[in-house]
Amino acid sequence: MLSSQIARQSNVICSYSRNGKKLFDLSGKDLTSFSYTDKASGESDSLSIECADRNRQWLSSKMPYKGDKIQAFLLLTSGTSTKNFKCGDFTLDTFSISGEPLKISLSGLSSPAATSFSVTARSKVWENVTIKQIASDIAKRAGISLFYDADSILITTVEQSNQTDGAFLLSLCNDFGICMKAYSEKIVLYSMQKAIAEKAVKTVEFGKTSAGILQILPGWSFDSSLDGLYTGVQLSYEDTNGKTINYKTGKSTRLLKITEKKPANLAEAERMAKAALLNANIKENVLSFSLMGNTDIVAGQNINITGIGELIDGKYFIASAEHKISGGYTTSYEAYRIDNL
Repeated sequence: MLSSQIARQSNVICSYSRNGKKLFDLSGKDLTSFSYTDKASGESDSLSIECADRNRQWLSSKMPYKGDKIQAFLLLTSGTSTKNFKCGDFTLDTFSISGEPLKISLSGLSSPAATSFSVTARSKVWENVTIKQIASDIAKRAGISLFYDADSILITTVEQSNQTDGAFLLSLCNDFGICMKAYSEKIVLYSMQKAIAEKAVKTVEFGKTSAGILQILPGWSFDSSLDGLYTGVQLSYEDTNGKTINYKTGKSTRLLKITEKKPANLAEAERMAKAALLNANIKENVLSFSLMGNTDIVAGQNINITGIGELIDGKYFIASAEHKISGGYTTSYEAYRIDNL
C-alpha cells in the first residue's frame, strides 16, 4: 500500500476518467509511487504515478490513452482528523508499460487540453486591450476559467505571431511581471511584485526542534551568483519615429541592459524594465530543501527560513513544491530569497 507513517499517515486517491466518464479509482495498493509538482509560474503543474499490475488489467480494460483525465488527492490523517488536499486535474501526457512484473508509469500535466491553448498556432495583432482582456479571450476559447490578480495593464499593440495561445500569453505575462500557471483547467495570473510583498505564511527551521515550527531535513542546498544582484536596469527601444529611447531606473553600479523588448510607449517600457529587473534578481539566491510531507506551504507563497546561518536565513518565495510518496512522504521545495531585493 502506498502510504506513509512519517509525521502522519498519508495516502493518495487518483480518479481516472475518459471523455467525461469516470472509469476507476487508483489508491493504496494500486500505486507504488506518486509525485506531484506544484509550480508558481511558467510551467504547468505535473503528476507522475507508477502502478503495479498483478492482474494485467492495464493491458486490457484499463489500457490508457493520451488525453485521459486524472484527478489526484492527498489524504493526510492525524489522530481522528483527515485533511483532503486536492493536487488538481491532470491530462495524461505520456505513459509507459514494462514487464515483468508488469509496471505502468503515467505522467500528466495540468495545462488545458484544448488544442486552441497549447497546440494551435495563431497570428493576431492585439490593440488597445488589457492583459486581463487578452487572457479572458484565450481562456474562453479554451473553455476554461480565469483567475486574475494583478494591475490593469493596457497594451497599446502586441503581435501574436504564429504562436499558441498559451505560449503567447506566457511571454506577454513575463514581459509585464505577471506570473502565469495552469491549475485544474484554470488559468491563474497574478502579480509577482504583489506576491513577494505578502507576509510569510510559515517559519521553517533547521538544526533544532521548536514547537510549531517546521523542520528542514538534511540534504538542503543553497546556490548564489557570485556577481550579486543588479542595482538598476536600462531598456532601449525605438519609438514610432525611429528615435532611440532609453528608460533607466536604479543605480548604474551593476546595470541590466535590455534591447530586445518592443514597448509601444514609455509607460510600457517602465513596466517591462522593472519586470525584467525583478525576474533577473529573484533567482540570484536559491534554496532547495525538503520537509516531512507538507501541504500547508504551496508554490507562490512566502516563508521565513531560520537556523541555517545568517547569510542564508531570510524570507523566501516558493517557486515549486514537489510531493513524493514512495514508502515515505516528503515535500521538496525550491525557493528564492526575496528580502534582499
